[in-house]
Amino acid sequence: MRTNWLLSLSLVSLTLTVLALGAPSTSSTQSPAVVGPAPLSTSTTSSAFDGPFITGSIDIRPSYYPDAADSNGVDGIGTQNSVELGVQLSPKVGMAYNQSFNTNVYQANGGKDVVAQDGFLRTKVANIWNSPDETWSLGFENRLYVPTKSSARENGMVTVVRNYLNLTKKFSETLSVTASLVPIVHLYNRAGNGAGVDAAANPAFENRIYLIPTITLAPRLTLSLPIFFHQSLSRVYLGKSKWTFDLWTWPELMYGLTENQSIGVAYVSDPLSTGNDDGALKPTGGGAFQLVFQATL
Repeated sequence: MRTNWLLSLSLVSLTLTVLALGAPSTSSTQSPAVVGPAPLSTSTTSSAFDGPFITGSIDIRPSYYPDAADSNGVDGIGTQNSVELGVQLSPKVGMAYNQSFNTNVYQANGGKDVVAQDGFLRTKVANIWNSPDETWSLGFENRLYVPTKSSARENGMVTVVRNYLNLTKKFSETLSVTASLVPIVHLYNRAGNGAGVDAAANPAFENRIYLIPTITLAPRLTLSLPIFFHQSLSRVYLGKSKWTFDLWTWPELMYGLTENQSIGVAYVSDPLSTGNDDGALKPTGGGAFQLVFQATL
């Protein structure tokens, strides 16, 4: 069954990409990037396309973790970062590889290590559909993850396939809202790891719903207030399989210094609430305050 899901999602991605490569551009504006753990590169869509051309971005986030204090009360400090390199193939279609990595400047468990997160190959298709008044737009993105994170490899990860269907409504020059449906297939070479109290099933399928209002407060100054909801189904391991649920947010206030450079502040929460099969959502604590430095080619 999981193989059939993967084949179906891959065929959808391929079909949408082929259609977008051959279709004429219907708008001079690309769908907004979706807020998420790894920022998306942005490029201007133009009816007179001068390409293909190389795209790239870097995102550096010094982060303060108030709930990661050591026995002396010193809080955790680190960075969350990503780099991306790709190619814009047409006014609508771009491909890129994104690699995230974190650093520990100071954590309670010690160390100043650099830890790679899972990288991914992205295919992004903007403006599959636009309304006649151009206030509605539909975009698509496929991500194929590779297990560059050591703990993911140790748990048996082979790949993860994400597909984003992004519907954006522009209410005014200062307010737009993007709603995203994100089905995810997890492929692992085993059902789980450990035994007894240490037993942990690997994920099998996940569905996410994103709601992302973006507000332009002033020229070059934008505020995004996303809400992310996750439903996750685990593999059957030691005779058990279960659903879990998470709700979290990642608000950002960004200022564009130039066309290619931005700075800002953000707060990435731990799950605001979490739950399992009984449907009960329970508040949790934690999170990180961030400074943001972004640059694109």
